[in-house]
Amino acid sequence: MNSQPPAGRRAGRRSTTPRRVIGIAGAIALSAVTVAACSSSGARSPVAGPTSGTAPVPLASSLAGPTETWATIAMGRLDDPFNTFWQVFSLPAATSPWVLATPPAVASNGGLVMSAGAPRALTVGYEPFDLLRLSPLAETGDGGSVWSPGVLPGALAAVPDSLAAGTGPTRVALLRSNSGDVVVSTGELSTWKSVGSTRSLAAGGALPGCGVAALTAVGVLGNGDPIAGAACTHGGTAGILVLDGGSWHAVAPTLPPSTSGPVSVIRLVGTATGATALIRAGSGQGGRLFAAWSTDGLATWSVSSPLSAPNRSLVSAGLTAGGGLIAVTSGPNGSRSAAVIERGGGWQHLAPLPKGTVVVASTPGGGFDALVVHQSTLEVATLEPGGWSHAQTMHVPIQYGSSG
Repeated sequence: MNSQPPAGRRAGRRSTTPRRVIGIAGAIALSAVTVAACSSSGARSPVAGPTSGTAPVPLASSLAGPTETWATIAMGRLDDPFNTFWQVFSLPAATSPWVLATPPAVASNGGLVMSAGAPRALTVGYEPFDLLRLSPLAETGDGGSVWSPGVLPGALAAVPDSLAAGTGPTRVALLRSNSGDVVVSTGELSTWKSVGSTRSLAAGGALPGCGVAALTAVGVLGNGDPIAGAACTHGGTAGILVLDGGSWHAVAPTLPPSTSGPVSVIRLVGTATGATALIRAGSGQGGRLFAAWSTDGLATWSVSSPLSAPNRSLVSAGLTAGGGLIAVTSGPNGSRSAAVIERGGGWQHLAPLPKGTVVVASTPGGGFDALVVHQSTLEVATLEPGGWSHAQTMHVPIQYGSSG
């Protein structure tokens, strides 16, 4: 079934290279964080992540809220890590073009992760790269015009939900140390407290029957309590926990009885009433994706029918404004497809995607945009009743050679 929005949603877009007003103090502070986070000596190889042994989850993603949509995507010469630069884009209203909203001053070669809290607010974390051993942070409350800096006590895990911001002061991050450390901040973005790790949760039996292999995601509930997702070696139950009263407790949804093999939580987002999760079950050609929602404070869950993706790999995963999920997958021949599921519904396949689509984003107006990258050019297509229609071309200024 193809999901099609009304026609003419954003006709007549023009090519644009946007500019952002950046807080000078914030840019200077972010530069200082970068220097402090780098070692004067050391190997250029990346820091090992906590998800070793589990299937990788791509960092490219989208987040949609009632007034703004965000996306993060790699651009540049993608076959050269030193000339690959991750970017953040925002779509502030249904009739506006996408604009560049990447925080300033810190090299983004290693990847970016993001979490949206209050309206127009976004927290961005930098994955380590080259000599960078701590992950800088940047946070905006006005759609990206001014950013406030911060820094984590370690390197972010290489998963899209390794950083979470609630509507209140709570921030949660998943680090690569100790096979996955969970740290929490309720104040300054440079003050963090460790509250758990893969090793402690596996040893403590918080997820009986799971066989915890790694922590794979973190989130923040509406009341400020941290949540975490895990990769389990045994099928049947998804590994989701909540930190309540200083202890971690399992609140995992139960998957259909036919589910077997490893199970990983690959997206996890706290909501005002519970949480939304995207869960991958099985491995290889038999892998399936499930969506799960709780709207009663994690007391119960509803689990979707599976999205089977034989011989397909995940390219990106996004979140809709209504609490739904978007999965973009790629086949052996490189063909891309997208499926969307809203709370309480079933998976719907969108029209065949434009060639090279990396991210599909749900827009504030209820439609869908496909984001296609050609080195430093971003092409945007909008889903119309007759298929995808070109809507925007953006040329992103990339300083090749600046990270070598």
